[in-house]
Amino acid sequence: IGNLIELVSLNLSSNNLSGEITSKIGRLASLDSLDLSRNYFFGPIPPSLAHIDRLSMLNLSYNNLSGRIPIGTQLQSFEASSYEGNVDLCGKPLDKKCPGDEEVDFGDSGDHCFLAGIGDINMSCS
Repeated sequence: IGNLIELVSLNLSSNNLSGEITSKIGRLASLDSLDLSRNYFFGPIPPSLAHIDRLSMLNLSYNNLSGRIPIGTQLQSFEASSYEGNVDLCGKPLDKKCPGDEEVDFGDSGDHCFLAGIGDINMSCS
């Protein structure tokens, strides 16, 4: 699949596909639309998927994906419905926090920061 670099749209929904989503999917640089919904894909969302800059439609709903939606990528800008039905998936844009995430309350100011539990983080809120 990684050799289809001119592919613009890929819809493999409802095909009873299973396994992990290959990291080679990140090679599809021209991909605008990706629908892998209603299959049996499992494991994490490959970080390489975030390298598809043109991706404007994504549907990974109703699989068995797990882990954190890659941080700091356009994958967090899609609607939560793009990921629904993956009960072990966590992170933005979903309301489900990942293990190790914490919300920090900075007193009575009403300011809150969301910190990801990855390494040392220096953060300030205003």
